[in-house]
Amino acid sequence: MYNNLPHLPYRKNVKFWNKTALDCYEIGCNCENCLLYKIFFSEADNECKMKYFVQYNLIKIGKPDISKIYN
Repeated sequence: MYNNLPHLPYRKNVKFWNKTALDCYEIGCNCENCLLYKIFFSEADNECKMKYFVQYNLIKIGKPDISKIYN
């Protein structure tokens, strides 16, 4: 699944999850449930790449500890 990540400007030193990536992870990378997708990408020619950054974060730093972030 992760072998086909597109070439995006990934940071080599990723150490934490940002809020947007966490939100995407929480909804299972389902764009139909994403407010940002509905605002910026649903009727645009561009494609949201956040699901790829979520996959990259899972590879580089593992699953986020949601209990520490939202509590």
